[in-house]
Amino acid sequence: MQAFRPEEVAREAASAVGAEPDPRGVELARYLAVQVAARVDEIAARTEADPISLAARAVPLLAEYVVDGRPLGLTLVRADALYHNIVVEVKVGPPDDRHALALAGYALAVEADEEVPVDAGLLVYISFNGGVKLRAYPVAVGEGLRRDFLEERNRLMEMVASGSDPGLSPRCDDKCPFWRHCHGGGG
Repeated sequence: MQAFRPEEVAREAASAVGAEPDPRGVELARYLAVQVAARVDEIAARTEADPISLAARAVPLLAEYVVDGRPLGLTLVRADALYHNIVVEVKVGPPDDRHALALAGYALAVEADEEVPVDAGLLVYISFNGGVKLRAYPVAVGEGLRRDFLEERNRLMEMVASGSDPGLSPRCDDKCPFWRHCHGGGG
């Protein structure tokens, strides 16, 4: 928490969408950081869970915002937070391009469901290297990212409809709770 700079996060988020920094962005970044850190500390005090399990228990309780994704061919989706038309997603582990795609999906779903524009998002990453570390990255939800999300959604829907097996992911992480099952080690 001491190294987390909500002012920088808000400034970067505003810059990503060509706007001036807004004090509400600083409040949002600070709020999210405190909520996540407090929940992680609370769970860590009660159990000796590994860092991934600890984060999995802490993060979902943040502030799930339920959106009807059916107009986009999705189900009900849950963004971690929606604050003044900024979609927030909290992730554990290293940054991944797919996270920005998911953020775009949430933005499109909110726009369809709430009929308000959502042009900005915030990806918050939690890591556990010598303590809890938070990093936040603003994401401009522009036409390119929206198009990439829709193309990926269409690709996945086609795969499901055809019943084809995508095989194991090349990004498979041995910390995944299903890793042993997928790699023949039981389950």
